[in-house]
Amino acid sequence: MRVGVVHRPFDGRERPRVSLVESKIKGARGEVAGVARGVKEDVMAGVNAGAVAAAGLIGGYGVARWTKRRELGGVALAAAGVVAAREWSRSSGAAPAAALTGAYVAAFAGSHPLAKKVGAWPAVFAVAAGIAAASWAVSDRNR
Repeated sequence: MRVGVVHRPFDGRERPRVSLVESKIKGARGEVAGVARGVKEDVMAGVNAGAVAAAGLIGGYGVARWTKRRELGGVALAAAGVVAAREWSRSSGAAPAAALTGAYVAAFAGSHPLAKKVGAWPAVFAVAAGIAAASWAVSDRNR
C-alpha cells in the first residue's frame, strides 16, 4: 500500500489507495477474499492430476537431461508428484491416492530399464501415458 495517497470514491469518503492486487486479496475486514463470505476459493480446483503427473515425468527427465543435473530433474519430478498426489487425495481419497502415488514412483523407476530397450524419450513418454491413463481410470474419470 502506498502511504500518503488518498482515494476519494464517489461517496466522498477518503480512503487510503489500495492496489488492485491488495483489493483482491483483502476483504472488507482484511481477510482473504471469499472467506469472509463463507466461500472457499481453491486455486487448484481445476487441476487434472493425470496431466500433472505425466508432465512431471516428462519435465523431470527434460530438466535432468538439458541441465545435466539429475537432482534438478528430481526436484521437478517430486514437485509434480506432490501436486498430483494432493489432487488424487482430494478427489478420490487416501487409498487410491496412495496407489496412484506408488504407480507414479514405479513409472519413474520402470522408465530406466525400459529406456535401455526402446530409448530414453520413448520410455518416458510411455510411462507418462501409462500414469495419465491410470489416473484417469481411478481418479479423474468422474470429474
